[in-house]
Amino acid sequence: MPRTSERGGPQTRARISQVATALMLSRGFDEVTVAQVALEAGVSSVTVFKHFPRKEDLLLDRAPEAAELLRAAVRDAVACTSGDADASADVDADASADVDAGGIAAADSSTVVARAIDALETLSDRLASERHALSGLAPGSAVFFRVVAGSPSLAGRSREIAAELEAALADELERAGAEREDAVLVAALLLAGYASVLVETARRVIDGAAGSALAADHRVRLDRLFAALRGGLLRP
Repeated sequence: MPRTSERGGPQTRARISQVATALMLSRGFDEVTVAQVALEAGVSSVTVFKHFPRKEDLLLDRAPEAAELLRAAVRDAVACTSGDADASADVDADASADVDAGGIAAADSSTVVARAIDALETLSDRLASERHALSGLAPGSAVFFRVVAGSPSLAGRSREIAAELEAALADELERAGAEREDAVLVAALLLAGYASVLVETARRVIDGAAGSALAADHRVRLDRLFAALRGGLLRP
């Protein structure tokens, strides 16, 4: 295959990911090499590794997107800048009156946690409504879940990614004003709980569940997760 330009940045990354996903889902993760992915994508193996330092990340390529979605949800939950009327409307009058030089409303740790939980629940609901890949409800997910479940290296990398997302969420919560111990606890419980929901959804998808019944069941478990988070984390 003729080589394409390797200066595409995000476009090159997306092309590599698409090619790798198609190959791995059709042949199996262990049966596909990085060299084969590079050849099909029209780039060098060096370029593949530049975008994806680990082979597992070629298939588990949503981690950066997931991290940014988590960070953005927390930022949007607590941000209150003078030029953002929508964000200001979500902040109570007392907090709005106390804005630091960076434009972020001062709030105590429990307030930050409460707002973040609301925002993360909204994010989870949106992903489910969109049948986003990160919800586990995307069309064609059964093949993906079977490949991941059948590969110890992919399963192991999935656990590492969960730990990385947990750390990213904890850091963002702390930056937003949560106390460190609160930030770490919220992130740990949220990621563990969401992983539990996702694993159960994956199990049902592999077993053949689909459509509105699957989505409704997924939402019930999300509701239970966030009810448990509020009940266990929010101070009276």
